[in-house]
Amino acid sequence: MGEISSLNEFDHILVTVTDLQIRSSANCSLDKLRIQDVSLKYLNKIKTFCKSFTSPYIFISSHNKLIVQYMIGPMESQNILSNKRFQIDYKLYSCNRTEQAYSGTLVNIESLKETRYSHNLYCNLTLTAPAENLRYQFYFKRFYLERSSTCGYDYIQFIFGGPNEPQYTLPKLCGSSLPASFVSNSSRVTVIFVTDYSINHDGYEITYVINKDPLIKCGGELEIDSGVITSPGFGQNYYESGECTWKITVMSNSHIKWKFTDLQLGNSTSVGTTCYSDTDFVKVSYDGQISKYCGYMVLVEEFSSSSPTMIVQYKSINGGTGAGFRLIWEAAKIF
Repeated sequence: MGEISSLNEFDHILVTVTDLQIRSSANCSLDKLRIQDVSLKYLNKIKTFCKSFTSPYIFISSHNKLIVQYMIGPMESQNILSNKRFQIDYKLYSCNRTEQAYSGTLVNIESLKETRYSHNLYCNLTLTAPAENLRYQFYFKRFYLERSSTCGYDYIQFIFGGPNEPQYTLPKLCGSSLPASFVSNSSRVTVIFVTDYSINHDGYEITYVINKDPLIKCGGELEIDSGVITSPGFGQNYYESGECTWKITVMSNSHIKWKFTDLQLGNSTSVGTTCYSDTDFVKVSYDGQISKYCGYMVLVEEFSSSSPTMIVQYKSINGGTGAGFRLIWEAAKIF
């Protein structure tokens, strides 16, 4: 008999039985392998194997301790055990951890065995991109949590930003509607998963990857030949009031080609380039020209300066319900 345990009471143990060769019996009267969940609540959660197999079998503990027993039944001779064996691989799975990765999958561990998520969970996962100017894109493949109007029972929540930068907290997510994909506005993302004591469902599966375009923080002097700038929190409702100003300079003997890929600044009836004083806006200045953009617009036109410098100013009065804006640029040689 052996025990597998973790000091952290919120950890799970993921056990994979990769190979089992024993004397098979229908009623477990001969050899058997038993895995038992050691938890007062789940003490009777036991899996017993009485037959040989080679296909992996996954067992997940409800908490942080398991007992593994290998029992040998009556033997006619010692030689009968010569080819009998078992192999178990295991690892600890903590829902409170920090990872640095370019891509991965967020999933409630119970879904690996197609069971519902556990009760009374508080999981805190922090993702940190390998570089500060990188951002994560999240895609929801599966989502089913207990539904409520305020998401006060079971929910998942995303928080952008670290301890030394502004933090933006997205609304809690619950229910069964698949949330839309979004991009973080920080290289650091904290994912909170909370469940209560009652109703539970299948959980979630969320993939994440580094967004292919490095995003720039709010404001600054950018002496690079291509890039992307966005409003803080781009991809969800943009956030609290604020102002960002970027000065973009490309290499000499070049001009700047730029365009909006998204423009949804939605706290006003202003649209296009007619922006009132109480309107959130983006202002682009170059070659002595100043243009303001606001509201919801579909902009497919590409613009071009005749100089290597332009200034982009973003101003939000109260925040709003749109996705914000996203602007891309690149240097183009002057011939």
